[in-house]
Amino acid sequence: MIKIIEFKNKKGEILRGLLSEAKSSVGVVFVHGFERTTVESKFKSLSDRLNGQLNTFRFDFAGCGLSDGTFFDFDLKKAVDDLRSAIKNFVKETGVNTIHLIGHSVGACIILKFLKEQDNSNIDKVVLIAPSLNQKELMRYWFVKGANKDKEITWSNYGDYLNEKDFIKDVNVKQKMLKHHLISKSYFLENYKIDYNNYLEELEQHVYAIHGNRDDKVPMESNILKPRIIVRGGDHDLERPDMISQWLDKTTNFLLR
Repeated sequence: MIKIIEFKNKKGEILRGLLSEAKSSVGVVFVHGFERTTVESKFKSLSDRLNGQLNTFRFDFAGCGLSDGTFFDFDLKKAVDDLRSAIKNFVKETGVNTIHLIGHSVGACIILKFLKEQDNSNIDKVVLIAPSLNQKELMRYWFVKGANKDKEITWSNYGDYLNEKDFIKDVNVKQKMLKHHLISKSYFLENYKIDYNNYLEELEQHVYAIHGNRDDKVPMESNILKPRIIVRGGDHDLERPDMISQWLDKTTNFLLR
């Protein structure tokens, strides 16, 4: 049975998540990406597969999906605080003593930043789906693609078109209109110099990475981390049925063993 759990983050905003309980001391917390939600089908598919075997918690960051608050001031510092609050309340609700973390895209950066900043004695396995770890170069890549829509921009050639001065000017724009939200410059200023690949350190042996070989939003080559699963024809979302079928069983087995 799935139930909605409400809890407050550090700012007092009410966050919500979908909790599924099992007779297990192990729990899984899902961490969605930028402007996303854990109601997405890839998270639901994995949560459904784990149903009755592990406790699962799919929560949304402030301003996203089920949760209150605003996305305007979203950054990784605030997201880490939200994740910390989510884990605390998940443990309170279920009594789990071992936690697996699953993150998509920017959610992978949030997880690594969270792990770097605190005692992680209760964190066991980490699954990163299409992780956008190299924020430093990815932001430049996205900027070049946006500024050169008439050209075929790839991870191999974007540097040929990069005007660093224009990029820095864009980073410092006070606020930007995204696909779904208005956001301040805080997130961009926080991350345009950071490669979260460097946060892996000794965690790599606990990390199970999944990446699509046709992900043009976050090219597989942008990460140092070698994927355990390369999804053939896989895009950035990796939730079309023919894509999910390539990673769901193997990932479930990794989490359960």
